[in-house]
Amino acid sequence: MRDGVARKTSFSALYLGTGKMGFRDVMFEEPWWVGIDAVQDDMALFSVFTESSNPDRKSLIAYHILQQKVIWWKNDFSLTTMGNNCLLGIASALGHREICLDLLRGTETEFVPPSIGTSAVRRPLQYLEGHSYFATVQTFLQDHFNLKAVLALEYLEARSLIFISFYTQSESGLMNELLVISSDGELLFREKLGEQLKGIGQDTFFIYEGSVIFVKNRGELFSYNIV
Repeated sequence: MRDGVARKTSFSALYLGTGKMGFRDVMFEEPWWVGIDAVQDDMALFSVFTESSNPDRKSLIAYHILQQKVIWWKNDFSLTTMGNNCLLGIASALGHREICLDLLRGTETEFVPPSIGTSAVRRPLQYLEGHSYFATVQTFLQDHFNLKAVLALEYLEARSLIFISFYTQSESGLMNELLVISSDGELLFREKLGEQLKGIGQDTFFIYEGSVIFVKNRGELFSYNIV
């Protein structure tokens, strides 16, 4: 959660299966120039931008989810790839050197490539207006549901279903909606994600362990099982 007035950022974790909070409203010494990079095992990884004018200068924080505390903090490190309990990234202070950090200790180690497989999280592909795929989906929405998509849309196919997040224009601003459509073109689900928007978003939904997850009205988290 970001408070643009106070310029403070806090992070929370939610267990998908139970709806219980893992941790809530965690903040770091740097209150604003910080964002989450990844989660692996019981560790959440946060990047701190050490120079606001240079996004390449970062530090990395490893936060233990169960212990709810910072395990280590590595200055001058930008994460690029995650392997088996090791984090590959760039240390810019010593001539833009590539190093690997141990996930549990933050010390330098040998990089082990990740196992072959797909991520449990599936994110949609985004197509901007002007792209040929955008035009194809825009025509489909217009012909089948009389919906005029503008600016951008996000598209994902999973479990013989089609997921489309798109925007329509109104006098009060943009409206973002999510559709779930069967392979036969039948509309199964329609949900308004936001309205009176000033711009488009990215990753407006994702699929994780058989559930489609999205944020509605910027403050409500929804999870629906895909059946």
